[in-house]
Amino acid sequence: MMRTIAVTGASGYLGKHLINRCLQRGCSIRALGRTRRQENSSQVEDVFFDLSAPVSSETLNGADILIHLAHDFSGLSLKDSLNINFEGSRRLFLAAKEGGVRTIIFISSM
Repeated sequence: MMRTIAVTGASGYLGKHLINRCLQRGCSIRALGRTRRQENSSQVEDVFFDLSAPVSSETLNGADILIHLAHDFSGLSLKDSLNINFEGSRRLFLAAKEGGVRTIIFISSM
């Protein structure tokens, strides 16, 4: 059975390496990020994602696993950073639950 893994921060340093490893293991990837990845693969679906924006459970429908690597550095104050990253992560996890994601791996929002 092929697993579908949703990865936030997909175009970042860690995200690129994680996605390549998952592809080697035969997984299908939903790459969630603000920028499209440079590499093309029929096993990777690029989906726009921004921690500061609302996220729909439809974005995660069909994903078996969510790996959250994203962090948004745009907050200029601690309050702004918490609002973007903490609240954005909370919204993401709620959308994952609503979308039927069974496993969440939280690596970063710094």
